[in-house]
Amino acid sequence: MKLLSGLSVPERCGFEISYVRTAEGREVDFFAQRAGEHSLLVQVCLQSEGDETWDRELRALQAAARYTDQEEAREIMTA
Repeated sequence: MKLLSGLSVPERCGFEISYVRTAEGREVDFFAQRAGEHSLLVQVCLQSEGDETWDRELRALQAAARYTDQEEAREIMTA
């Protein structure tokens, strides 16, 4: 899969990649960490049909940001 082939790029740049599951059970797809830099939360969504899906994805990002004490998070959507 072409999408997954790009995931090794952050690792080659010294990032450790994992995912986050909060105490409430919300999940975020990628948690990128590199020594001496701010960590980054990334949520990937192929389609966000309707407000319910978008809200669920955004709630997961917000919960994970609180869980990991992050100030920055990204939502990435592809069509």
